[in-house]
Amino acid sequence: MKKIGQFFKNIFSASTLKRFFTLSNWKRWFFSFFIVAATITTVVAGTTLYTTKNVKKSIKYGGGQEFLVSIENNNESKTPVTEVARSVQNRIGDSNNFNDVRVDVESDDKLKISKTGDLSVKERQTFEKLLTTKSTLIFTDISGQPLFRNGVFVEPNENNKINWEDVVEDEQILNSFVPPIRNARQNFNSFGSNNSFVVDVTLSNKTAEIEWTKATDYLSKKAQGQNLLLTWLNIDDLINIARNEYLNEWIKANKNPYNFVYVNETPDQGQNQGVLKTYSINADNYLINKVGVNTPLRGESFSIPSSARGERLTDESSKKLAENIKFGIAKYDLKIVSSNFISANETNNAYLLSLIAIGVIFVLIAIMFIVNYGLLGALSTISMALYLFITMLMFTTLRGEYSPIALASVMLGLLIFFNSIVLTYSRLKQEIYRGEKMRKALATTMRSTLSTLFDSNIVIILISFMLFYFGTQGIRTFSISLVFSIIGVATSAILLTRFVTSMLVNTKLFSKKPNLLGVRSKKLNHAFVNKFTNLNFISHSKWYLVAIGIFVLLALITFGVFAGINQNISAGFNRALEFQGGVNITIQGRQDLNTTINIEQATQIRDYLINNSANLNISNASDVISLSALDSQNNAYSVVIKTSQSISPQQISAIRNGVQAIASVDILSYGFNSLSSIEFLLNTIYAVLVALGIIFIYILIRFKWTYAIAVLIALIIDIILGVSFVALARIELNTLTIIAFAALLIISANDKIILISKIKEQMSLNFHTDFIEKEGVEMVANKAVQTYFKRSIYSLIAMVIIASIVALFIYPIEYSFSVTLIFGAINTVFSSIFITMFIWNKLESKRQAGIKKRFKNKYWVIPGVDEQIFPGINDFIA
Repeated sequence: MKKIGQFFKNIFSASTLKRFFTLSNWKRWFFSFFIVAATITTVVAGTTLYTTKNVKKSIKYGGGQEFLVSIENNNESKTPVTEVARSVQNRIGDSNNFNDVRVDVESDDKLKISKTGDLSVKERQTFEKLLTTKSTLIFTDISGQPLFRNGVFVEPNENNKINWEDVVEDEQILNSFVPPIRNARQNFNSFGSNNSFVVDVTLSNKTAEIEWTKATDYLSKKAQGQNLLLTWLNIDDLINIARNEYLNEWIKANKNPYNFVYVNETPDQGQNQGVLKTYSINADNYLINKVGVNTPLRGESFSIPSSARGERLTDESSKKLAENIKFGIAKYDLKIVSSNFISANETNNAYLLSLIAIGVIFVLIAIMFIVNYGLLGALSTISMALYLFITMLMFTTLRGEYSPIALASVMLGLLIFFNSIVLTYSRLKQEIYRGEKMRKALATTMRSTLSTLFDSNIVIILISFMLFYFGTQGIRTFSISLVFSIIGVATSAILLTRFVTSMLVNTKLFSKKPNLLGVRSKKLNHAFVNKFTNLNFISHSKWYLVAIGIFVLLALITFGVFAGINQNISAGFNRALEFQGGVNITIQGRQDLNTTINIEQATQIRDYLINNSANLNISNASDVISLSALDSQNNAYSVVIKTSQSISPQQISAIRNGVQAIASVDILSYGFNSLSSIEFLLNTIYAVLVALGIIFIYILIRFKWTYAIAVLIALIIDIILGVSFVALARIELNTLTIIAFAALLIISANDKIILISKIKEQMSLNFHTDFIEKEGVEMVANKAVQTYFKRSIYSLIAMVIIASIVALFIYPIEYSFSVTLIFGAINTVFSSIFITMFIWNKLESKRQAGIKKRFKNKYWVIPGVDEQIFPGINDFIA
């Protein structure tokens, strides 16, 4: 027993526990191998089994139909476009057999609605009807007769009995049956034990409340089973289906809609309730509620708690029902003015090309990592795969769309990841070249780079939030996607890479073989001198300032020339069509007759318009006239004229007269202005200005005012140079170009945060005096640039690789986005060196001169005795 006791005592002794938790070399290798293997397994398994199978593609990558819908208000009070968009999304989105519907605000009176996937001609027509047709809410009793007429309760009898087949053809009579209501909204009923969603319907006024009480009083006096209040939605569609597709059943039901919606046209089967039809017609779409009324109901509102089957409403169904009722009584109408089909075959190719682009970028950056950092470069490659997986996992889990803009943010996140790795490993190699031991070099690297990575990532997240809050749809998509990317960077580059690096480098392997870290043996010789050591960057700043002055002047001249030629100041930029405004004319089959035009007819119409463009006064006809398929089977086509030219009603009439000989068509025309694009631009400018303010405040808190002012001025100059480049190079100004400017702000801010962190570190390492002379400040600036320069070149190469591959492979991101990014990346490097450092050097020299002056004037010396002396307590002499 003593031996057993001694055994357990030895196991749980302090020395044993200390040995157990102390990391030895084999433990470091084991943990490193385990973490790397787990990462690879997670990435491979997660990508194969989840993300690739659950990708939600945008219409640009998944194909589908785009509809442009006009909001036509019926009175002076204008319904906010965001409210209309939300209503359409709730009515249509992820329901009615039409999934993956996206509603975006196009302008203050137009919506763009995207539906991914193939739609046949019939499905497209059904979808268009679903978008634009207002639902009619009607109350009846079991006889199928309406209870309200022109907002007043009318007791049904033989004298006022209606024939539904006659009524459904007259929209005005049908609308007279709608009860007097003014609003409907989803609500959650938390009373009692049956917590559930309901739809609260508000009556229009006091008179309506009186009529509602009369109607319910009428029903309450009927016998049980006869006192049912039936709530119908779109009863006219039900009647049309009944008489056109199920005439025998309609006759058997005595042309009573209540009888017709039940199996065997029998609502009451003795002791049991009848069964609502589901397969021939989905009765739940029409009879939305059935409830017995035992007492008269009073009040300004009533609730719809369940379906006609007695099932409780869900969040989705209650929301959809409320929005359908609201749209039915809304003071606006929706009209489809244009539709566009995007082929899935074309977009699938674009999707595959985007994946190829990611793969090519991944391989090229991996090569850069491995060549420069050896085994740690291989570890970074695995970490980069984890970054991509985490980012795409968040997209997939949160049902984000895989779109070109989202992909651009992922690529930007990849650049930030690259900078994080290069910043860490370059510093490690610098410490080794200085002659530090491997473990000390690692400790110094981890300590000095952590705060820099923290600051840069926090600043990027703050900028993203500002862009999301103040920006519009495209900028918001970019910013929220970038936040996902930063989370991926933080998880992979900061947590995984740094942890495993600490494990590996602390083994004895790299101390004996530093070449495994990409360390070059000739640089281990202390006689080796860096070629940038004696280069004075600050003294050369004036030449860069002169160069950018000349560049901006040339851009202003180019801008003025084009603005003068076109007699329009905004024409100084090469604006895309959405920034100019114009007219969109769609020629398609008759909607009222459900007819379409085929490819031959569409081609004839196009050729007619081009050949007669002089008589029709259409400029550049071959460029502005195009054919557009309306379905995946290519059975229906439209002819689209989209031009910045003003088209008069007389011209549209002439076009109509000319093409009617070819086919019977509808001509849908609408004018689009540049207001929405200008609003997009202005909101982006507001977001950028606020972001600049946030950056200034953050740097002011974390560093000093000299750093904050230097970075702020440099960022503003970067933006000015970017705008100058777009004007001088005649880059098309479009939505993607503006998003490129937002990306440039983030790239530049990240770069400058890294640089000023170098300055702060050099200041703390080289000076411990009360003040620094002017020469010392300049020496710090040059030394910071020397340690920063190589990393910035690597970052520039990575940016050129990413932007070039994106331009080559990723549709529909065009060269304007990539070229703007490449120019911005090049400018960022030089502006950080020659502007940020120049301004900081001047400001810091003045600050230090002020400190020196106050020090010599004994500004901080307090008159009198510094410290009171107490014998035997503090009267010692050091």
